[in-house]
Amino acid sequence: MAQTLSFIKFILKAIVNFNRHDGMPMAGHLAFLGMLALFPFIIFLVSLAGTFGQSEAGIDALAAMFECMPQDVAVVIRCQ
Repeated sequence: MAQTLSFIKFILKAIVNFNRHDGMPMAGHLAFLGMLALFPFIIFLVSLAGTFGQSEAGIDALAAMFECMPQDVAVVIRCQ
């Protein structure tokens, strides 16, 4: 019983501190910066795929990628 009350006090204190220190805007900011940081890397991957996608090595790389990814994802990507 005391352990349950201690856990509830911990959760309530965490929620209060999260709100007191602007946790939600900070979390949104982190998510935005994460996406902002990934965007140039995605551009790089697309350009790399365009460069190697037409060669034999590119076709082998795509085949290896489709073997490693989950079946449901591979079906969706192959349909497009």
